[in-house]
Amino acid sequence: MEALKILQLADHSEIISGGAMQMLLLAQGLCQRGHEVTCVFDDAASPLEHTLERVTQVGARLVRLPMGKKELSEPLRALIERERFDVVHTHRATYKTLLRSCRDLVLPPVVVNRGQSRPVRERELEKLRHPAVRAVVVVAAHIRDVLVRDGVAAERVEVIYGSYDPARFHAGVDGAAVRATLTRGDTTAPLVGVVAKLSHYKSHDVFLEGAARVLVEVPNAVFAVVGHDPDGVRPQLEALAVTLGRTYNVALPAALRFTGPREDVPELLAAFDVSVSASASAWEGLSGVMRESLALGRPVVCTDVGGNRELVRHRDTGLLVEPGDAAALASAILELLRDPVAASRYGTNGRRLAMETFSNAARARTMEALYRRLQTEAHAAP
Repeated sequence: MEALKILQLADHSEIISGGAMQMLLLAQGLCQRGHEVTCVFDDAASPLEHTLERVTQVGARLVRLPMGKKELSEPLRALIERERFDVVHTHRATYKTLLRSCRDLVLPPVVVNRGQSRPVRERELEKLRHPAVRAVVVVAAHIRDVLVRDGVAAERVEVIYGSYDPARFHAGVDGAAVRATLTRGDTTAPLVGVVAKLSHYKSHDVFLEGAARVLVEVPNAVFAVVGHDPDGVRPQLEALAVTLGRTYNVALPAALRFTGPREDVPELLAAFDVSVSASASAWEGLSGVMRESLALGRPVVCTDVGGNRELVRHRDTGLLVEPGDAAALASAILELLRDPVAASRYGTNGRRLAMETFSNAARARTMEALYRRLQTEAHAAP
């Protein structure tokens, strides 16, 4: 079939967060299927903008334009007028910039990607009903239910799960070197980790209290906190660790490893005895780190928010806990550490689910089918 000319839009200036990574993976999958993909990222300076080099590495074209949602983007308008794309796939709030900047243009089918389960505001609903917006792709059935409840037509909402890169996340990844570094050579120390930016809704405070509770039972456990610190909260978390250490009479500060952002995430996750997501956000979509952990066959503990239960199925592919409950989080971690047979079974089941449902090839194939259907419908419209 004829190759499609696809434009993807992001308001990121780097590829660190889950949303930007998912856009990159989609570009990679579509390029592998022979399509021509252009990825627009915001042109604001970022200390991590070197990560954008990955766009060209997967075979797509990188363009940087002003993508602030409150401004018009004349360069974006000029790009669309000049290039004649078959479909425009927007991520995060970039559909607002697109519709504002191209309000008098006849646009190709527009796909809006939504990765959060927050309620739909009235002004947002008006934009999602714009004639050019032919589909809203959501990353979990839970998000679909929220959108339909809030007024988005059910026939315009498509559930297409996010994906992982099987070349990076697979059972053969060796985490031994990372593990040795984080545990400082203690081969008996259990290693528990959370990979998430240091933002309040990721609930690192709950993770730290859970860690303190685990240390009461397993004094040599080590806890890795991996992720960049956009809001400068690490000093507060380190101070909290001191307080929690005193409260529970454990050496929590000494057991913590704040690593900052890392690019060796596969090796990190492979090193963990338990991979944790403690997010308490009611707007959570579906945890990308949990998906990657399962792809590696790692035991996971995850909060039951958003669409996470579609991925972490309680006592099948991992353990679910209520958000904000440090005692429950600690209990689940301890259960996996004490029962390696069950932990291994959950990891095996999780890897099978990841391979069957969340592969990047399957996602790209499904997305291509959606694009072609929308293109056919647009051509058939009067």
